[in-house]
Amino acid sequence: MLISLTIINCIYKTCIKKYKSVYSNETELNVLISKIEINDKYLMLDVIGEEKLKAIYYFKNNNEKNVVLEKLMLGDRVLIKGRLERPSNNTNFNQFNYKQYLYNNKIYYIFNIESIYLVEGNKKLTYNIKNFVSERIKKYDAKVSSYLKAFILGDTSSIDSSIKENYRILGISHLLSTSGMHISLFTGILMFLLKKINMKEFIRYLIIFVFLLFYMFLTGFTPSILRSGVCFIFNSINKLLKLDVESINVFIFAISIIIFINPFIVYNMGFIFSSVTSFYLICFTSIINKSSGIRKSVIISFIANLATFPLVIYNYFEINLLGVIYNIFFIPIISLVIFPLSLISFVIFPISKVLLLFINVVEHIMNCLVKIDSVLILSKPSVLLIVIYYIVITIVLYCLNKNKKRAIFLFIILVFIHYNKNMIFKSTYLLALDVGQGDSFLFHSNNNTFLVDTGGSFYDDNNVNSTKVSNVLKSLGIRKIDYIFITHGDIDHIGYCRSLLDDFRIGKVYFNMNEYNNNELKLQKFLKKREIEY
Repeated sequence: MLISLTIINCIYKTCIKKYKSVYSNETELNVLISKIEINDKYLMLDVIGEEKLKAIYYFKNNNEKNVVLEKLMLGDRVLIKGRLERPSNNTNFNQFNYKQYLYNNKIYYIFNIESIYLVEGNKKLTYNIKNFVSERIKKYDAKVSSYLKAFILGDTSSIDSSIKENYRILGISHLLSTSGMHISLFTGILMFLLKKINMKEFIRYLIIFVFLLFYMFLTGFTPSILRSGVCFIFNSINKLLKLDVESINVFIFAISIIIFINPFIVYNMGFIFSSVTSFYLICFTSIINKSSGIRKSVIISFIANLATFPLVIYNYFEINLLGVIYNIFFIPIISLVIFPLSLISFVIFPISKVLLLFINVVEHIMNCLVKIDSVLILSKPSVLLIVIYYIVITIVLYCLNKNKKRAIFLFIILVFIHYNKNMIFKSTYLLALDVGQGDSFLFHSNNNTFLVDTGGSFYDDNNVNSTKVSNVLKSLGIRKIDYIFITHGDIDHIGYCRSLLDDFRIGKVYFNMNEYNNNELKLQKFLKKREIEY
């Protein structure tokens, strides 16, 4: 009954009911700051007024950043002046829709701040605790600070984008997100300590419940933490009251409660990844329990990677074939070394030097591993194909439970068909790509790919827009660009070519017949080094 009500409620609130903003054209708002993100260029605030808003302020100079950092704290009430702006849909095919993402989080406007004034300082204990944690984290080395923010506050925004990309490429990005693994470690340590002081079982669990609720608040009720925390609480109640309800039923009950309260959480990828992984691990516990030691770790990693395979290719259009091995190697290092060291470092400052050493070693290993060509590009699957994938994955795991390993070939055949989709189902299309600045046109016909210009910008420090171009191609299942045509050597037409050469096999590059500028000469030198014809 609960499942049926949850599904009906979810469909009604996310698909049928339409939500509108209470704001229209306000230029001045009195709001509470609930989240602060800052970099060298801008300040991003989550604020609460009559409804939630994203507010952004671009720094006029370098000194202004330090002034803002000293001036604003979580829980502060501020007066912001500026203009409301509707968020934009994705401008490239198959890409992340920021407008839809905000809508799913009940945010309908972005407020562009022109000026900001402090009205009243924070007076709430909960925000005081958050501010204390944030201020302490700021005192550490930048790299250590970024990991402390990730593991304690659930905020990965400070981790260098290239490092996060390495985690993603290796298939271990989930290790940066606070999740069930961290909840298990936290609760395990707390339970061990509370047992040592001979505390009654009921009191032990009550203390852990309070801690979990506080930790969920500290991380901003991150969906994956919310899921794992609520599941732990319901499992503990099941154990305390000796209800003997099966783990899978407790899990479904907990998930149903979360979705019933917040139906839009079903669109959060962190929640989906966490829930799907947990569901398959619980369902196929019998396979896991048959083994021990390293073999058990291999099986857990295999099930988790297989369960999330369709979700990974739906969001990132590629999968690392060595992901299972990388998870076996990195999970113990992150969960048993770096994560605990992060917690200890927060309390004992000198330990941060040891933490920094381990972080540098791990990142160096990752930099070496990403050079191994083990990434398989697959086009973005349709909803129907995702359903087929999960049917096949369930059959495969069911057969493995019966020691019938031949079923794995069924999965391999499905991946093979998906991989060769462009060969089997040939299509023709022309796309004008949004590259932020400049031009780029993609033409695909008879399984040949032509790219006219790549776009480029002096101001795209992290190659954000070049990644957009790569992702469009990957989402279409394109692994080779047969011809790249460079119309002229201005940076906004040639700037992203170098990064595309790193992501795809290139057939031939054509330049115009005019005199070459420095940008073109540098690219030609790189093409010679890579032995790419031009």
